[in-house]
This record gives sequence, structure tokens and C-alpha cells, in this order.
Amino acid sequence: MPESTRDKKPEDRIEIRQAFPIPAVHADSIYGDLYLPTSENHNGAAVILLFGGSWRTGDRSQQKAYGIALAKAGFTALACDYRLSSVAFWPAQNQDISTAAHWLQSRTAEMGLDPGRIGISGNSSGGHLALMAAAKDNDWRPAAVCAFYSPTRLLSPTEPGHDESFLQLMGPNASNADYQHASPLLRVHENYPPTLLIVGDADSRVSPENSFAFYQALKRVGATAELHSFAGLDHAFDMQRDMAMLCAQLMTAFFRRYL
Repeated sequence: MPESTRDKKPEDRIEIRQAFPIPAVHADSIYGDLYLPTSENHNGAAVILLFGGSWRTGDRSQQKAYGIALAKAGFTALACDYRLSSVAFWPAQNQDISTAAHWLQSRTAEMGLDPGRIGISGNSSGGHLALMAAAKDNDWRPAAVCAFYSPTRLLSPTEPGHDESFLQLMGPNASNADYQHASPLLRVHENYPPTLLIVGDADSRVSPENSFAFYQALKRVGATAELHSFAGLDHAFDMQRDMAMLCAQLMTAFFRRYL
């Protein structure tokens, strides 16, 4: 017999609003999915969720499991799209994330949110965007950040270890300085928000050293940082159901402390 809404626990009765347009700085809107907690379980904080895919593939549906988990934990979650690198070069992606954040802030009164309690989380290239959102010169900064197996140093074509996806993101006219400015590792500052880094130490796509070095950089400036490294796990390990559930617990516990 199907489980009825009446039989569910209060925190399980979340609401999902899909595919609504968020007016952007360019001609087209970006789209978002909202995951909303029940009124009795609402904690007044929100988290923006960003998908991965080397900045050139993917969409907001990849964050559905985390959106549901956060809503069940009392958070409002916004999974949003951003322009892919096949459509626009950096910093277009950063602009779209800021647009989504400002859209959410503009609706905090009607949604019962505290505009100062908005965090951000992302996987892989989405984690890079989440970490960049906390850069000092951004027009919006999150109160807390979670990043899964993310690149934190974008290497230019003249540097050993350069990845083709970096070039596709930055465009053919980007300078070494542009690559450095788009590298979270080089944008750490003393007021960087509390940060949770989650990585597999056998990552064959994005070296786990990206997360390790970022954690050390945060600690050097006295910022609050946590690092969870899982032994023997490769890139995108949280696609496994058991690992996704564990990571969701880590994320919600972190945001409960810092939002």
C-alpha cells in the first residue's frame, strides 16, 4: 500500500517547486528548483546547491537528493542552473550564482528566511563555484560553504597539469592572472566563511590535493574549516546511495552549526 502524506513524519512532508525562472543579467533566465521544509520544521536558513560536470555539462536535477535531505532537516534549498562554458566563459557562471543568491535574498521575508543565513554547496566544478562565491570581491558572499571534490587551483595552459576544461571555462583570451583570480586557493582570506570540504583520497579526476591544500590555506589564515577525506574513493563517490546518505548527514550537521 502506498504511504500516504498523513502517515509521514512532519519533517518528511516537504514541498518541491521545480523549473521556475530566475531573471538573470543576460538575455535568458536561469532556472531553479526549490525544496521547502514544512512550516513546523522550518529553521529560517537556506542553502544554494550547485551541480558539477566540468562547467560544461550537468543540470540542477543532480542536486535533488541533497535538496530533499536539507529540506527534511529544516532548510530551504535552492538548486539552480548556471550558464555552461559552452555558452559563456568565466565569470558568467559566477554572475549567475550571485543572481540566484540575490533572488533568494529578495524573497526572504515571504519565505521566512534570514538573509544572513544563506549557505552554498557544490560538487566538483559546482564546488569550485561555491568556493569562489566566498571570494572577497564578490557582490554576495555565503555564510557557510560546503564543497565536494572540487578544483581549487585553475592552471593556465602554460602551467604543468593544465586541464582542457579549464581552457573551455576561461576562454582563449584569458591571461595567467585571470586563471589565478578564478582559483579559490589563491582567494582565501581571513574572513572566509566556515567551510566543509569532502573528498575521496583516490580521486582520479580532480586531485584530492586541491581540497587538502585549500584546507591548509584556510587554517593558515585562521578560518574555520573541516576536511572529510574518504579512503579509497574516487571522484563523485556520493553517487553511491550509502555515501550520498552519509554526505547528506555531514552537510546538514555542518550547516546546522554555521547557519
